[in-house]
Amino acid sequence: MLHTIVEVDNTAVVSEIVEEGLGIGFLPEYSVQKRLNNNKLVILNVDIPAQIYYRQILCHKNRWHSPFLNAFIKMLKD
Repeated sequence: MLHTIVEVDNTAVVSEIVEEGLGIGFLPEYSVQKRLNNNKLVILNVDIPAQIYYRQILCHKNRWHSPFLNAFIKMLKD
């Protein structure tokens, strides 16, 4: 059972904390592949429920949006 949770939005920082032995991390494998290859970190296989993450994008409706941003917003809506 986890007793303390720390949320950090930087995978490099989380992997450094884990590498120092100060806890465990829940990270995408690609972000720590080099440390795994160098045996600095190991993968723990655990049975946990699927994780759901939400994101929000806020754009001012009266401001100019680049074609890239407009295409991205359209893709998200579709």
